[in-house]
Amino acid sequence: MYWDKKEIKILRARSLPAETCSEAPGTVIQSSAGIAVTTGNGLLLLEQLQLAGKRPLPAMEFVRGQHTFVGSHLH
Repeated sequence: MYWDKKEIKILRARSLPAETCSEAPGTVIQSSAGIAVTTGNGLLLLEQLQLAGKRPLPAMEFVRGQHTFVGSHLH
């Protein structure tokens, strides 16, 4: 998966029941449960992420260091 032309690995995540989202699938959002990615059928709550060549981080810690992650689109 890629974010901002950088390879990113989702090491741990879980699905959440369908919530109403106006964002396109693949959009990173801040939900009431944490950092999530919209899908065609609900949300994928991100728990642990890793940028290529970097150490794995909990999603909330990752976002503190990558301010443009929320609102971006993963592909």
